[in-house]
Amino acid sequence: MQAIAPALSPQMRRRRDGRYRARDRLKARFLTAPLDRALAEGTPPSASPALQLRAQALERPSVARELGSQLRRIVRDAQWESHPGVRVRACRGAVLAVEYELRLLASRLQAANPVGASAVAKVRVLLTDGTGPLYYPETNGSLRAAILDASAALD
Repeated sequence: MQAIAPALSPQMRRRRDGRYRARDRLKARFLTAPLDRALAEGTPPSASPALQLRAQALERPSVARELGSQLRRIVRDAQWESHPGVRVRACRGAVLAVEYELRLLASRLQAANPVGASAVAKVRVLLTDGTGPLYYPETNGSLRAAILDASAALD
C-alpha cells in the first residue's frame, strides 16, 4: 500500500532542506510591523516561513532586554514636563497612571527567563503603534489592558 504524504503548501515545501527562501528572509526583516501584529494576535509562527523567522528573531534575549529598557525610558520621560527633540511622546498622564505596571513589565522582560515571541510581539506593538493606547489612550484603562495582556503572555 502506498503511503499518502500530506499536501504541503508552497510556503512549507522549502523547509525540506532546512533553508528559508530569500523572499521569506526579506519579509521577516522588513515587514516587521505586520508580522509582529500577527504574532501578537495569536497567529502561530508555523503559519508562514516569514512568521517563523520573525518569531526566532523576537525570542532572542537581547530583544526582550531592549524592550524593557524602552519601557523604563518611557516612564522616566513621562516624569519630566518637557522634552525638546522628542518626536512622538507617549501620553504622559496615561503612562503615569500605569507606571507600576510598566515597570513590572520591564522587569519581567529583562529577567533571565526566556520570553516567547507572542509576548515580545505584544510589547513591540504597544511601543511602536503610534495610534495605540500608549500614545492615544481612547478610554480609561485601554493602556492598562494592553499592558496586562502583554504581561499575561509572559506567563
